[in-house]
Amino acid sequence: MRIKWVHPTSPAPVMRPLWERMEAAQTAIARPDLTLEFAFPALSANFGRSFYAEHLNAVGMVEAALAAEAEGCDGVVLGCWNDPLWQAREVLGIPVASVGEQTMLAALAMGARFAVVTVADKVAPASRPTSMPTGLPPGPLRAPSARSNRRPTPISSSRRSTIPTRPSSPASRRWRGPASTTVRR
Repeated sequence: MRIKWVHPTSPAPVMRPLWERMEAAQTAIARPDLTLEFAFPALSANFGRSFYAEHLNAVGMVEAALAAEAEGCDGVVLGCWNDPLWQAREVLGIPVASVGEQTMLAALAMGARFAVVTVADKVAPASRPTSMPTGLPPGPLRAPSARSNRRPTPISSSRRSTIPTRPSSPASRRWRGPASTTVRR
């Protein structure tokens, strides 16, 4: 099985130690018949923190994923949080997973609430659209930046609820219960 890890940045030499560590960690836990390859978009804004930079990265990542499919890869993993997951799934005929979706689903398996901690205030709003296709409601708290002395302020108290004893909807419908996303800004 051949899996292509598509990362939003360019393959800058300064990042080489990171890719080597990632490859070693992933190879250590992968099935023996799995081949993991890294791909980088031809055009990348790297870790740009603007909507325009995210757009450039999204286009580049989907194009790299399309190239992976054309090369015969069996699946693609998008290696960033604010990924073009749904855009890639729309145009690819192979399975597409993403770091963002997988971490949210893993967090929900461990508890009814979780937090998303971002690297910059500018990227916090992008976490909400990422969580919406998974069926999660917007978070109940808007947390301040780590640099701020403000206390979190409630966005909506109606979003708070108790944890049900069991899910009320079948697995085919998205979980929309008490799970919430708290975005740190």
